[in-house]
Amino acid sequence: LSIGVKYAIDKNLISEGMRIGLAYAAGLVLYIISARLKSKYLLFSAILFSGGVASIYFTTYGAYVYYAMMPFWVAFLVMILLTLFTIYQALIYDHEEIALLGLVGAYAIPFLISKNTGRPELLFSYITVINTAIIYLGIRKPWKNVGRVAQAVTWILFIAWAATRY
Repeated sequence: LSIGVKYAIDKNLISEGMRIGLAYAAGLVLYIISARLKSKYLLFSAILFSGGVASIYFTTYGAYVYYAMMPFWVAFLVMILLTLFTIYQALIYDHEEIALLGLVGAYAIPFLISKNTGRPELLFSYITVINTAIIYLGIRKPWKNVGRVAQAVTWILFIAWAATRY
Protein backbone atom coordinates (compact mmCIF):
# COMPACT_ATOMS: atom_id res chain seq x y z
CA LEU A 1 0.00 0.00 0.00
CA SER A 2 2.78 2.42 0.94
CA ILE A 3 4.69 1.70 -2.26
CA GLY A 4 1.53 2.24 -4.30
CA VAL A 5 0.77 5.55 -2.59
CA LYS A 6 4.37 6.73 -3.05
CA TYR A 7 4.23 5.78 -6.73
CA ALA A 8 0.93 7.64 -7.19
CA ILE A 9 2.36 10.75 -5.50
CA ASP A 10 5.63 10.61 -7.49
CA LYS A 11 3.68 10.35 -10.76
CA ASN A 12 1.21 13.06 -9.69
CA LEU A 13 -1.71 10.65 -9.91
CA ILE A 14 -3.04 11.96 -6.58
CA SER A 15 -3.56 15.69 -6.12
CA GLU A 16 -2.42 17.50 -3.00
CA GLY A 17 -6.01 17.85 -1.81
CA MET A 18 -6.59 14.13 -2.34
CA ARG A 19 -3.44 13.30 -0.34
CA ILE A 20 -4.65 15.36 2.60
CA GLY A 21 -8.19 14.01 2.31
CA LEU A 22 -6.98 10.40 2.22
CA ALA A 23 -4.70 10.97 5.20
CA TYR A 24 -7.57 12.49 7.23
CA ALA A 25 -9.78 9.58 6.15
CA ALA A 26 -7.12 7.07 7.27
CA GLY A 27 -6.95 8.72 10.70
CA LEU A 28 -10.74 8.69 10.97
CA VAL A 29 -10.91 5.02 9.92
CA LEU A 30 -8.35 4.12 12.59
CA TYR A 31 -10.46 5.94 15.16
CA ILE A 32 -13.68 4.19 14.06
CA ILE A 33 -11.99 0.78 14.18
CA SER A 34 -10.57 1.58 17.62
CA ALA A 35 -14.03 2.54 18.88
CA ARG A 36 -15.53 -0.70 17.61
CA LEU A 37 -12.78 -2.88 19.10
CA LYS A 38 -12.66 -1.09 22.43
CA SER A 39 -14.95 -3.46 24.34
CA LYS A 40 -13.06 -6.64 23.39
CA TYR A 41 -9.50 -5.46 22.76
CA LEU A 42 -8.87 -2.41 24.93
CA LEU A 43 -5.08 -2.20 24.53
CA PHE A 44 -5.14 -2.80 20.76
CA SER A 45 -7.95 -0.26 20.48
CA ALA A 46 -5.83 2.30 22.36
CA ILE A 47 -2.95 1.69 19.95
CA LEU A 48 -5.23 2.19 16.93
CA PHE A 49 -6.65 5.34 18.50
CA SER A 50 -3.14 6.70 19.06
CA GLY A 51 -2.21 5.98 15.44
CA GLY A 52 -5.32 7.76 14.23
CA VAL A 53 -4.56 10.81 16.38
CA ALA A 54 -0.95 10.93 15.20
CA SER A 55 -2.13 10.69 11.59
CA ILE A 56 -4.52 13.62 12.02
CA TYR A 57 -1.88 15.73 13.81
CA PHE A 58 0.67 15.22 11.04
CA THR A 59 -1.91 15.60 8.28
CA THR A 60 -2.95 18.96 9.70
CA TYR A 61 0.70 19.93 9.93
CA GLY A 62 1.29 18.91 6.31
CA ALA A 63 -1.86 20.64 5.06
CA TYR A 64 -0.78 23.89 6.72
CA VAL A 65 3.00 23.87 6.26
CA TYR A 66 3.54 22.09 2.94
CA TYR A 67 0.36 22.79 1.01
CA ALA A 68 -1.00 25.99 2.63
CA MET A 69 -4.51 24.49 2.47
CA MET A 70 -5.72 26.20 5.63
CA PRO A 71 -5.00 29.40 7.50
CA PHE A 72 -3.01 29.38 10.73
CA TRP A 73 -6.03 29.73 12.99
CA VAL A 74 -7.76 26.70 11.42
CA ALA A 75 -4.68 24.50 11.80
CA PHE A 76 -4.21 25.73 15.38
CA LEU A 77 -7.89 25.13 16.22
CA VAL A 78 -7.88 21.62 14.71
CA MET A 79 -4.78 20.70 16.72
CA ILE A 80 -6.16 22.18 19.95
CA LEU A 81 -9.46 20.32 19.52
CA LEU A 82 -7.57 17.13 18.72
CA THR A 83 -5.48 17.55 21.87
CA LEU A 84 -8.59 18.08 24.01
CA PHE A 85 -10.25 15.06 22.39
CA THR A 86 -7.15 12.96 23.06
CA ILE A 87 -7.11 13.96 26.73
CA TYR A 88 -10.83 13.15 26.96
CA GLN A 89 -10.22 9.74 25.38
CA ALA A 90 -7.32 9.11 27.79
CA LEU A 91 -9.82 9.51 30.63
CA ILE A 92 -12.33 7.24 28.88
CA TYR A 93 -9.74 4.57 28.04
CA ASP A 94 -8.04 5.07 31.42
CA HIS A 95 -4.63 4.89 29.73
CA GLU A 96 -1.79 7.16 30.73
CA GLU A 97 -0.07 6.54 27.39
CA ILE A 98 -2.89 8.23 25.49
CA ALA A 99 -2.63 11.23 27.82
CA LEU A 100 1.12 11.39 27.09
CA LEU A 101 0.37 11.32 23.36
CA GLY A 102 -2.02 14.24 23.81
CA LEU A 103 0.63 16.05 25.85
CA VAL A 104 3.27 15.59 23.15
CA GLY A 105 0.83 16.86 20.55
CA ALA A 106 -0.16 19.83 22.67
CA TYR A 107 3.41 20.95 23.29
CA ALA A 108 4.37 20.37 19.66
CA ILE A 109 1.60 22.51 18.16
CA PRO A 110 3.33 25.90 18.48
CA PHE A 111 6.52 24.52 16.97
CA LEU A 112 4.80 22.66 14.15
CA ILE A 113 2.77 25.61 12.87
CA SER A 114 4.47 28.68 14.35
CA LYS A 115 5.67 31.53 12.18
CA ASN A 116 8.25 32.48 14.87
CA THR A 117 6.69 35.87 15.46
CA GLY A 118 8.73 36.42 18.61
CA ARG A 119 5.71 36.86 20.89
CA PRO A 120 6.58 35.00 24.09
CA GLU A 121 3.37 36.05 25.82
CA LEU A 122 1.42 33.91 23.34
CA LEU A 123 3.70 30.92 23.81
CA PHE A 124 3.64 31.08 27.59
CA SER A 125 -0.10 31.75 27.73
CA TYR A 126 -0.61 28.65 25.62
CA ILE A 127 1.71 26.61 27.86
CA THR A 128 -0.22 27.87 30.90
CA VAL A 129 -3.45 26.58 29.35
CA ILE A 130 -1.85 23.19 28.67
CA ASN A 131 -0.46 22.98 32.20
CA THR A 132 -3.86 23.90 33.64
CA ALA A 133 -5.34 20.97 31.71
CA ILE A 134 -2.55 18.74 33.06
CA ILE A 135 -3.38 19.82 36.63
CA TYR A 136 -7.03 18.91 35.97
CA LEU A 137 -5.92 15.55 34.60
CA GLY A 138 -3.70 15.04 37.65
CA ILE A 139 -6.68 15.62 39.92
CA ARG A 140 -8.79 13.10 38.01
CA LYS A 141 -6.16 10.36 37.58
CA PRO A 142 -3.06 9.34 39.54
CA TRP A 143 -0.79 9.57 36.48
CA LYS A 144 2.42 10.97 37.89
CA ASN A 145 4.36 10.56 34.63
CA VAL A 146 2.05 12.99 32.83
CA GLY A 147 2.76 15.68 35.42
CA ARG A 148 6.49 14.95 35.38
CA VAL A 149 6.69 15.15 31.60
CA ALA A 150 4.68 18.38 31.57
CA GLN A 151 6.93 19.92 34.19
CA ALA A 152 10.10 18.83 32.38
CA VAL A 153 8.89 20.10 28.99
CA THR A 154 7.74 23.40 30.49
CA TRP A 155 11.16 23.98 32.06
CA ILE A 156 12.97 22.94 28.87
CA LEU A 157 10.88 25.35 26.81
CA PHE A 158 11.40 28.19 29.29
CA ILE A 159 15.17 27.64 29.52
CA ALA A 160 15.47 27.30 25.73
CA TRP A 161 13.48 30.49 25.22
CA ALA A 162 15.56 32.37 27.81
CA ALA A 163 18.83 31.07 26.33
CA THR A 164 17.90 32.20 22.82
CA ARG A 165 16.60 35.61 23.93
CA TYR A 166 19.14 36.55 26.58
